Amino acid sequence: MNEEKVAQKEFDLAWEEYFKDKSYPENGEEEKKELEEFYHWYNYVRKQPDTGKTPAEMYKEVYEEEPPKEVIKESRMFNFEWDDSEEYEEEITKEAEEIVKETFPKLWNGVKEDMKDCSKKETAERMYLFGILTYMRMIDLGDKEMKEKMEKSPEIRNMVDEIKKNLEKE
Repeated sequence: MNEEKVAQKEFDLAWEEYFKDKSYPENGEEEKKELEEFYHWYNYVRKQPDTGKTPAEMYKEVYEEEPPKEVIKESRMFNFEWDDSEEYEEEITKEAEEIVKETFPKLWNGVKEDMKDCSKKETAERMYLFGILTYMRMIDLGDKEMKEKMEKSPEIRNMVDEIKKNLEKE
């Protein structure tokens, strides 16, 4: 078995071992704390059964240096960092909620009248369709804006023309 498979197998075993008696976190903060604790335990506390050393000890032995915060070199250590996109998603969700709170009351009377004879399922389907259509319209507007910017830039226009030529050759 190659080293990558051994490392992944060890990680999976450690994950089961660490979380087997833990209850599911009640919120995002609890989940973050548990994951941070797991990665520290895995990299610096738990000894690998086949070597009797922690991944950090093995790293230090191979590279003759303390493992950096972000491990780049090949080793059994696993990096742990929070995905900033999650925070961005929370931010845009809050922004969307504010927009809904502001605009929905203005739309409600018309929507309520249009859907008074609809079932709950039909109402949900229409609202879902409205969301998809709104999303698609936003993408179209973004594409239009990008195309306008590209038309103003000769470098980008030349690059796009070159890509088109290459695609036609295939």
